[in-house]
Amino acid sequence: GVHIGDLDGAAGGNKSAWSASVTVAVHGSNHSATPSAVVTGTWGGAASGSGTCTTGAGGTCQLSASNLRKRDASATFTVTGITASGATYLSGQNHDVDGSSTGTTVVIAKP
Repeated sequence: GVHIGDLDGAAGGNKSAWSASVTVAVHGSNHSATPSAVVTGTWGGAASGSGTCTTGAGGTCQLSASNLRKRDASATFTVTGITASGATYLSGQNHDVDGSSTGTTVVIAKP
């Protein structure tokens, strides 16, 4: 099976708006990097809508949301699924190596 091994959020901004990005790491059953996995998720808080990205050779991919309003203090990204060839998404195994998220949802604070 596959699961999330790390969610890293980052934020940037200018005078009128800000942006949020999330780097997602997908792990296989032995915590190895999983390339060509499609990650889907939803944005909340300052950001809205859904996003998808496909992991590269290192098992990571990035999603971003831009033009977020300054009055919104944070954005969240929640992983809703992973599609990988021949593997099942095991959401109960989601984790974050550095503890900055639950492995399923990450909160990105306004810069």
